[in-house]
Amino acid sequence: PYIPNNISNNIIKTVRQANFTIDMLLANLRSEKPDSKDYGIFSIRSCIHEAISTYPFQKGEKEKVTFRESPDFDFHGSDVLFIYVIYNLLKNALYSISRAMKGHIEIWIDLEDNTSRLHFRDTGSGISKQDLPYVFDNFYSSKPAGVGHGLGLAFCDRVMNSFGGSIELDSQEGGYCEFILRFPGIEKNDRPVSLLSPH
Repeated sequence: PYIPNNISNNIIKTVRQANFTIDMLLANLRSEKPDSKDYGIFSIRSCIHEAISTYPFQKGEKEKVTFRESPDFDFHGSDVLFIYVIYNLLKNALYSISRAMKGHIEIWIDLEDNTSRLHFRDTGSGISKQDLPYVFDNFYSSKPAGVGHGLGLAFCDRVMNSFGGSIELDSQEGGYCEFILRFPGIEKNDRPVSLLSPH
């Protein structure tokens, strides 16, 4: 039977989003202890571009994301796992913006003080002080029942720890959330070409 293009496109989009959600959940569940034996050296900027270009944004969401073009740096880890970290942060930030009915997402790189940092900030609903100590705990979620599975930020924390780095959160309820991802330095002679092509 004939299916109008708009309905067909909606079905494809729904299936894509469902598959994306399943992939994220499986990545979260499988990463109780990420295996670092296959880690390599990757460009942070290329990974961020890849995450933004492949995330299944709803209509009007991508325009809310700004990635400031700034100096690049390489990190030792998994490009796939790091892209899923960005997916998780995007998902949470977009939910926060939708809930607050306001806000924007800004991502930038900070190389001051010989430290490699990635900042991920949204100006949505923020997180309450009472929730802040628990956001990286397994199965903890400040979202209403049925909305979140409470694995996303715990996954991000495990991945960053497996890279030898860390993830921290600064937030003001009703104002903003800012995640700071810190990466250890790598020696120049340990920098092979990234498997992700620069954009």
